[in-house]
Amino acid sequence: MPHTADTTQPWRLVAFDPPDDAQARSIARFMRSQHSPPDSYPREKDRLIDWKLRHNVRHPGFASAMVTDDDRIVSLCTVTPKRLWAFGAERPWAEIGDTFTDPAYHRRGMFSALVNATRERAERGGFPLIFGLPNDQSAPGYTGKLNFPIKADTGHVNCSLPVSARALVTRLPASRSAAPWYPIAEAAVANPAVAAASRALAWALLTRPSPHGIALREVASFGPEYDALWERVRVAVPVAQVRDATYLRWRYLENPFSFRILEARRGGTLVGYLVTLALRDEQRPDLHRFYIVDWFFHPDDAGTVGRALLGAALRTVLDEGIDIVTAQAVRGSPVQLPWSYFGFILRPWSKPVIVYRNAEGARLLDDPSPWHFTLGDTDAF
Repeated sequence: MPHTADTTQPWRLVAFDPPDDAQARSIARFMRSQHSPPDSYPREKDRLIDWKLRHNVRHPGFASAMVTDDDRIVSLCTVTPKRLWAFGAERPWAEIGDTFTDPAYHRRGMFSALVNATRERAERGGFPLIFGLPNDQSAPGYTGKLNFPIKADTGHVNCSLPVSARALVTRLPASRSAAPWYPIAEAAVANPAVAAASRALAWALLTRPSPHGIALREVASFGPEYDALWERVRVAVPVAQVRDATYLRWRYLENPFSFRILEARRGGTLVGYLVTLALRDEQRPDLHRFYIVDWFFHPDDAGTVGRALLGAALRTVLDEGIDIVTAQAVRGSPVQLPWSYFGFILRPWSKPVIVYRNAEGARLLDDPSPWHFTLGDTDAF
């Protein structure tokens, strides 16, 4: 039930555990209003709150909002329940995020109040292990005031492969966009000869030979074999999100976005999978991005299964007009795709992983075991 945090203020703290249908729509409208420009915000994201909080396969989610006297949401925080494999066992954990505050209400203590209230309810609900991936604006609040230190040894990297000449220009540092030669570079990408040359180079990178003995196919379901794959591989991966069939169905088939699932078999046995998503870039709508969202296979199969999966996914991007291929990975992950083999550029990822330092969180923060962590482990889409 809604409760008032401070009766002297023209807003109140409201708990949605989880939100009902109308509340989920109201939260989605607020999140869209905080994106600039709102029209570039994918329509699928309007249904993410309903999916990840109301219909969460692990446990109903948690949300808090600051609501004004005229029932407008002006600040928000959510916690999405999940499960983690760590220390040789599966345990509940959850992702905190969606920490938006309307600029007109900044510096009024809403951020701290919402994060603390939502986290406390999640802990009482059986999710003491809470992590997040804050952006540049919210990270200082989490790490400086709210006891969410950075998990520094995860070593996250952004993996990018520009496919078109236009995408190559966007990879230049933003500070160079004001340089006098920048318009010349932009004009060059429109030249048919430059476009053809970049396509030829991309084709050479993306069509390298595939390993023998690996059968690949696109699928639209996750059956019991995915449970067997998870149980077989998890013993070789110290820390990872639980990737059983139930979770995979919820994450990729019930999600509002249209993911593509590519599976690999050897001798008829499932040995790995890879998930992709094609979207227009939110900041540059003229660019088409191809996300390598998730992948999983035994670490010993990186040079065979991993290479076959990534190669098969990349061979589709030229026909689909993709400008850039993107992924997020952990540099020390035992389940690694051959990024360098296909020419990916690897750079540090700007979003740190933070973990709430209670008894459960301290153990995870202080443990040096390598993680396997991908975009599929986040609530990005």
